[in-house]
Amino acid sequence: MLTLLARPARVTQAVYAERAFWPAFQRFWQSSRQTAMRKHRQVQIKVVSDQRQLQLWTYPPNERIIQRLPLPGSLRLEAGQGDSFLFYPSGYVRARTVIWRSRETQRWWHQAIQLGGRVFEVTETTTPWVRTLGER
Repeated sequence: MLTLLARPARVTQAVYAERAFWPAFQRFWQSSRQTAMRKHRQVQIKVVSDQRQLQLWTYPPNERIIQRLPLPGSLRLEAGQGDSFLFYPSGYVRARTVIWRSRETQRWWHQAIQLGGRVFEVTETTTPWVRTLGER
C-alpha cells in the first residue's frame, strides 16, 4: 500500500519543486546579467549536475563562484544542450532554446532565451520538442 501512495506523493513534490524553481531561476538570471553589466566583465552560469546546482562564476583575474542556486532533484538538463550560459559585459547572452527534463513527472521544460538574454520564456510540455510558429 505504501508503494502505491509513495509514487504519486513523490511526483506531486517534484511538480511543486520544478514550478517553484523557474521564478527563482528568473531572479538568478537577472542577477547574473546585472553582475556582468555592473562589473563590466563576463560571467557564466554553469549547470553542475553532480552537485545539483547552478553556479555563477566570474572570469579571470578573480575566477570564483559568487552565487549558487539549487536544482530540483528531478530536473535534468537534456544531453547536447550545453552546460553553461555566458553573459558578456553588455549583458548579452546567445539566444537559444534549452531543454530540461523531469525524471519524476516525465515532462520537458523548454527555456527559450530571447532578446540577447534580457528575457527567457519557459514552457512545460509532455513532448521533447515545441512547435515553432513556422512549423505546420
